[in-house]
Amino acid sequence: MPSRFLLPRRRATRVAALSACGLAAAASAAVGAGALSGTAGASPAKANQVVTATRKAILSQSAVRLTSTSRNSKTHKVVETAIFDAGRTASSQRYKTPTGHLTILVSPRAAWFGGNKSGLTSLFGVPASLVAKIGTKWVAIPKSEAQYKGLASAVLASLPGEVLPTSTATALHVRTAKHAGKKFHVLTWSDKASGTKTAYRLAVAATGKALPVQETKTAGTFSQVTHFGHWNEHVVVRAPHPTIDFKKLAGG
Repeated sequence: MPSRFLLPRRRATRVAALSACGLAAAASAAVGAGALSGTAGASPAKANQVVTATRKAILSQSAVRLTSTSRNSKTHKVVETAIFDAGRTASSQRYKTPTGHLTILVSPRAAWFGGNKSGLTSLFGVPASLVAKIGTKWVAIPKSEAQYKGLASAVLASLPGEVLPTSTATALHVRTAKHAGKKFHVLTWSDKASGTKTAYRLAVAATGKALPVQETKTAGTFSQVTHFGHWNEHVVVRAPHPTIDFKKLAGG
């Protein structure tokens, strides 16, 4: 079974969707698409400075929440919503589509996943032949299993590599914008690493720590808005019940 990861660069053919709990309620609400106005784009050197400061700010935190809504940009219909709570050693990912739902939980000692038939097959790639065995149980994957590592990578330390521009990014620019008396740095860039050109727009706080507030992405007919919040709130993951052992499910 593949390792499902909520963040978009681990999903090559489409853009995942994330939206809503803001860094501060006012700031989060303020940074809507088209809501910012400000100076023209600055030099790539300045943009790289903002990227470096944002990476440092993210890694100085102990936790964050991302929540999302992904839409078909032609029909404007919601195709997926998700909530991602990421701590330093624990995380939870919760997905919903019009027909399916899937939850992935990670603790320092084990990982678990569960969902309905549509969620398990279409969101996580579980073979239909195994879905009946899982039923309404949670699949438990101990830390000793190789599959645990892939799921356990979905923690706070992985966030900069997912939400910030990488070495394949092009046309990186930054501008300063204001809304409701608050200042933001707005980074824009594009990337074709997945095979589909994706346009990114990331707003980060321009005062205090350079923490992300909102990111928007468009790729093909999918669009995504991501809000970041609940910084430094403790992520608690408790073992769910009932469970089925991963080895038993895999026939080991």
